[in-house]
Amino acid sequence: MPLVLIGVLLLAAKMAGIGPTAEWSWWVVLAPFVVAVIWWQVSDSLGLTQKRAIERMEDRKVARREKAMVSLGLKSDARARGKSGGAPSHEVLDHQRGGKLTDPFATPPPAAPLSDPRPQRDPTAADRREPRL
Repeated sequence: MPLVLIGVLLLAAKMAGIGPTAEWSWWVVLAPFVVAVIWWQVSDSLGLTQKRAIERMEDRKVARREKAMVSLGLKSDARARGKSGGAPSHEVLDHQRGGKLTDPFATPPPAAPLSDPRPQRDPTAADRREPRL
């Protein structure tokens, strides 16, 4: 982008006849545009543009999750930022959770099987009954 801005300034100066650019060759004035096009081709072929887009998307995703946690009341703004304005340290989280350091995104342990409220019958009780005729 800076190359395009430089090219626009040089082009405007050349067209208006301002300063020494009025006497420069057109190749010199248009060179920043050519270099910008080459740079865009190289950055696209190396995947730099896609990497930056993915990083921006991840940053937005993290911000959206933080906002959702705050709006649900699971995390207050002050607690989310900590003292330094960044992410809270493990010590702060440990203290706030009463000494337990837990991961809020960890999967919970499997629940214990629910007990049947009906009384359990002795499997051998059926053998003790008299057969019906």
